[in-house]
Amino acid sequence: MLALLLSTMLSYASDASLCVSMANTIATQDGYHTVFVDEDTLKQGQMKYYTFDLQAGRSYLVVACGDEKVKDLDLRVYDTQLNIIALDNRDEKYAMVYVTPVWGATFRIDTILYDSDLQRASFQIVILAKQVAP
Repeated sequence: MLALLLSTMLSYASDASLCVSMANTIATQDGYHTVFVDEDTLKQGQMKYYTFDLQAGRSYLVVACGDEKVKDLDLRVYDTQLNIIALDNRDEKYAMVYVTPVWGATFRIDTILYDSDLQRASFQIVILAKQVAP
């Protein structure tokens, strides 16, 4: 249900910061909290990667949102062996994946700008973690 609600709402976001804000607000209502946020620019066809420590058994939501120039922004999450464990390659100005690692480690998250109206466009990425019950 959360995925459907997020997909619907994010498709209407007019810019990257609004998109990330909406994702954060909606996910917080389902027990997630923000653990990382970044903003950057990419050239068309360029990729930026992040490394992030994820805990075993904890659920994470990763959302990347492009500005109004972005037509296609994708996300890939890799394990320590560089196997893709989560992927969003839809033709959308935002991308969203859920990850629940079976082991704790440093994972790689790629943000790829495949298509935009201009040569360079801005994006924001947010990583949210599900609250762990006490």
